[in-house]
Amino acid sequence: MSVTTHRNRGLLLVLVSAAFFAVAAAHAANVALVVNITQPLLDGDGNPLADGSVIYVIGSGDNVADGMQSAGGSLIANSTQGDDVIIATMIMDSSTTGVPGTMTAGFPGVLDTSTINFLYLRFFDYQGPGIPVGEDIAWGETDPQTYTGPFFGTAFLNVDGGQVSATNDFTVIPEPGTLHLFVVAGLVLALFCARRDSQGRPRKSALACKT
Repeated sequence: MSVTTHRNRGLLLVLVSAAFFAVAAAHAANVALVVNITQPLLDGDGNPLADGSVIYVIGSGDNVADGMQSAGGSLIANSTQGDDVIIATMIMDSSTTGVPGTMTAGFPGVLDTSTINFLYLRFFDYQGPGIPVGEDIAWGETDPQTYTGPFFGTAFLNVDGGQVSATNDFTVIPEPGTLHLFVVAGLVLALFCARRDSQGRPRKSALACKT
């Protein structure tokens, strides 16, 4: 067996191992999260936030809400800055508690307790499908606070409510997952090229495999 074949098999092993350990590390500290909105979230008129309204659960390493990104003068509802990250999306459903503007929801394996110390809600007086987008949408945020737990693999966040306090225009951008697809595609291409090399077939260049 040639030195080149050994080298390329070694490359395959390194790439596969790196991908495996990267995924394992990303999920090693993840636990389930239960969010309890114990006091009503309120709309701009002081009424309980309507069922169907969009709510984001956002995690942070510190107790500062770093805000949203913007594009073309409009805010991007499902974006974060700094060390903040969107943990989960909730849709207001007061049937879980029987009290308008409140709810309870659970999300398995979304909270990375090794990096996230605080959680807060960003909520919108917006009942349209998907990501809030359009003009003059009312929104607000709760204060970042620590969660309780984790107990038996579950952490708990109890939120005492809040009121939408700002009105802005919102736009949308492609989902962050699109970039991840390109990264995965690049890894697959590298593995494929390395495998073809191990069979003694030369490559045209570093970026293309010869058919």
